[in-house]
Amino acid sequence: MGQCRTQERHKSRLTFALLLLVAMGTAAAQNYPTHPLRMIVPYAAGGASDVTARIVAAGLSERLKQQIVVENRTGAGGAIGAEVAAKAAPDGYTLLLGSASEIVMLPVVARIPYDPVRDFAPVAMVSDIALVLAVHPSFAAQSVQELIALAKSKPGAINYGSAGIGATSHLAMAMFNAMTGTQMVHVPYKGSVPATADLVAGHLQVGTPTLPAALPYVKGGQLRVLAV
Repeated sequence: MGQCRTQERHKSRLTFALLLLVAMGTAAAQNYPTHPLRMIVPYAAGGASDVTARIVAAGLSERLKQQIVVENRTGAGGAIGAEVAAKAAPDGYTLLLGSASEIVMLPVVARIPYDPVRDFAPVAMVSDIALVLAVHPSFAAQSVQELIALAKSKPGAINYGSAGIGATSHLAMAMFNAMTGTQMVHVPYKGSVPATADLVAGHLQVGTPTLPAALPYVKGGQLRVLAV
């Protein structure tokens, strides 16, 4: 039972890792870096991955004495940004702030134009962020049990948003549907920011934003969290 709970907690988290495209000779590596680097973020500005990237970029820039430009390349559950990074020159000047979505999960469930093992070299894990199961305040369910009961009574009538097909937020809810026998409808977005915005606006009933993204709305009474 303890192992099962640990696995479930692990599956409901976003892990961000810094990945690097490298193919530098010894002489080039000794003088590295000689010009600004870019860090690709495969999700929208303002989300957990974007905030994490900008914090990491600021620290690295200070250490390396070179500017690091953060670029948001959104869409396809993170695959578009990952593809941009994978096709960049392998000279050590392109970084990808990758997550489990486009590096681990998406390659399993979809055809993608890159190889996460061949095209990237891992540098470091930089953060581990929890997801929350949240609903709009006007939604009837006050608990996970009530959500399950309501979803079972109205199959296909409740929708949930995610950061895109194959994203952690998508697969977390797909697993929830499978484990509970519910049929909530998936609405994919180009990142967690627009998905959370529509959840707050009431266009979605259910969502799984990250804890940092949800917290201000929870404190403001604009979202209700059923589980972490």
